[in-house]
Amino acid sequence: LIPANETGRIPVVGLMGDGDTTRSAKLIAWLLHLQGLYTGLACADGLYMNQRCLQTTRAMDFEQAERLLVNRSVQAAVFESDARRLLTQGLPYDRCQVGIVTDEKIPSYIRTQIDLVLSNGFAVLNAADEAVADLAQYSDGGVILYAQDEAEPRLSAHRDEGGRVGFWRDGQLILAEASKEQSVLSIQRPAVSRLLKTETLSQSDMLVAACAAWALDMSPELIRAGVKSYGQSHAV
Repeated sequence: LIPANETGRIPVVGLMGDGDTTRSAKLIAWLLHLQGLYTGLACADGLYMNQRCLQTTRAMDFEQAERLLVNRSVQAAVFESDARRLLTQGLPYDRCQVGIVTDEKIPSYIRTQIDLVLSNGFAVLNAADEAVADLAQYSDGGVILYAQDEAEPRLSAHRDEGGRVGFWRDGQLILAEASKEQSVLSIQRPAVSRLLKTETLSQSDMLVAACAAWALDMSPELIRAGVKSYGQSHAV
């Protein structure tokens, strides 16, 4: 069924945080959609298939989220979860390409999200939260740390060691690896500014999604175009 040079897996992104990951999850799913992948999304706002909402209730429950993985049309999937569902139901996938933790009051449980990262995948972690940043040790793959401030000590240390980081600097969203930097977004751009003013997205949402997209080898150009078009397609 599966060719020798393939794993049979699709890109899976898992997000956890204290109720602050829904908008990031929707933006990541939109970026995967723009990349040409038929994308499933299970988040607090609903269960989506290729940007079409199938249901708005119990969308993060195990059985509902699993519907995405058994659907043969799905080429990529994004799952938002939380500590309560993790403890009572578990996660609907065995491994993920990208595991994201934004902040958590019980990181000892949430480390499961990072334990599931594939060896060729990435953990995306909030460097401003010490307990979350410490979860990096449990990733079998790479680690991308992010923070609003590039002077965050844990972020700086990770970058000094050659690691990948994301941050905002003077209104510019920067993705950096060691000494290499690339500017992805600017809050001066009308489309980005409008998203922030209408609270459709926050700077943190954009930063988390950009880091996840980077982990999935998306180009800065696609990320930039995706955020701008998200504003047009998800108007409030």
